[in-house]
Amino acid sequence: MPFSISRAFRQILCCSLLRVLLVLLVLLVLLATATSAATLVMDPYANTSTPLRETMRNKHSGVTITIQILEFQKEYYMPKFRNFEKLTGATVKEIESTTASWYDDVRDDIINRSPGFIDLYASFGNWIPDFVELGGLQDISEQVGEVGLDWFDIMPAVRLGVASYKQKIYAVPVDGDVIMMLYRKDLVEDVGLPTPRSWDDVFKILEYYKGKDFNGDGVPDYGTCFASARNDIGDKMFWAIASSILQLQGTSEGTFFDAKTMEPISANPRFKQVHR
Repeated sequence: MPFSISRAFRQILCCSLLRVLLVLLVLLVLLATATSAATLVMDPYANTSTPLRETMRNKHSGVTITIQILEFQKEYYMPKFRNFEKLTGATVKEIESTTASWYDDVRDDIINRSPGFIDLYASFGNWIPDFVELGGLQDISEQVGEVGLDWFDIMPAVRLGVASYKQKIYAVPVDGDVIMMLYRKDLVEDVGLPTPRSWDDVFKILEYYKGKDFNGDGVPDYGTCFASARNDIGDKMFWAIASSILQLQGTSEGTFFDAKTMEPISANPRFKQVHR
């Protein structure tokens, strides 16, 4: 998930504060500390003097930055925001979104340019092109190297595929999720099932355990754990599986459309295999 700076915000602020905001993004990544739901825990090292921090200490009193966060992120981000306020003198205002309203909240904010617009958005990487084409995100290609962020240390798949669009940088990655499949050896090889090296092997395992009662409660269990809740990560898991079948030669093959013919991937026989 990356953070993106709204274009409107860049148009009304000086470049120095844009750099400060980018530093805030870096601090959000680097200052990860556990917090209690009942107590706001401040990081005692967050404002330790460094040359970079001294360039912004108490330099932005009276400035308010409005940042979008998701409801479940509040506990983590609040201490970071308070530390940033203490360092810079700026005020951070949070606007909460739910996972269900997240995309629409950003899109509406960009389109409507409503009073109290959001300065900093949280976004999935695949939303970045939409928001850029709407004219809502600031190109920060020149600024990312000015705040001490080792940009080229970020994995290329995240740096290029998540934070960039049309060779320009529009976001600072906060994390880069990787979906991995794990299995229990005692329930696979130890009972004579094949080591899962292909989806056909996985299907054999799932078929073997279909309807079996693992915990003895009289209720049939499932052979796999797959997220299916609404507005959760089920679609990400689906496309993680689909990509291993559809993109045999890498992402250049496209996901939704054939990159050369623009025919929908759903017409590809391999896509039908995903639905097995």
